[in-house]
Amino acid sequence: MLVVIAIIAILMSIGLSAMRLPVSRSEMAANEISRALGYARSFAVARNRTVWVRLATPEDAPNDLELRFYFSADGSGAQDSIEQFRRRTVIEDLTISNTLDEFGDRPEAPAEARLDTEGFILFSPAGEAHLAQGTGNGFPSPDAQLRRTIELGIQPTRAGRVAGKLQTQISALHIQGSSGATILYTK
Repeated sequence: MLVVIAIIAILMSIGLSAMRLPVSRSEMAANEISRALGYARSFAVARNRTVWVRLATPEDAPNDLELRFYFSADGSGAQDSIEQFRRRTVIEDLTISNTLDEFGDRPEAPAEARLDTEGFILFSPAGEAHLAQGTGNGFPSPDAQLRRTIELGIQPTRAGRVAGKLQTQISALHIQGSSGATILYTK
């Protein structure tokens, strides 16, 4: 009987440690972005369409991060065929940083694979993730650069500034280019 109770206690401790809750604002925001990108990737694959996720600072809230979701209705990527398919997601008091210090066991991403303060993540119909900047019409071309890894550096802000304890609340979200899968690293 005691052996059974001991085994149950061990299994419960393993299960509880696996259910760790996010501890920082940057980690919670990174998880929200990861879920949104996963949804966009699934949409691209399920509908065999190119999908763009635009990450930018909204005009009406300069201290926040906004994600907008678009797809090419006819598959061409032409400006007149692009439609929004999900309402925008706004994460308050957050900035994207492309100059993160090294921390933990996070592999370093080359500078050209880091999203600047705004840009696009493009998902192909095969689910590949591409890093893209806007073109003259505002949208990147469907043949944007495929990178091995795309990195989003995520830092919470207070009134638009990263100060005090917020300087240590850093997360990095890596998006695997060939699969679109995301990996979260926290400091």
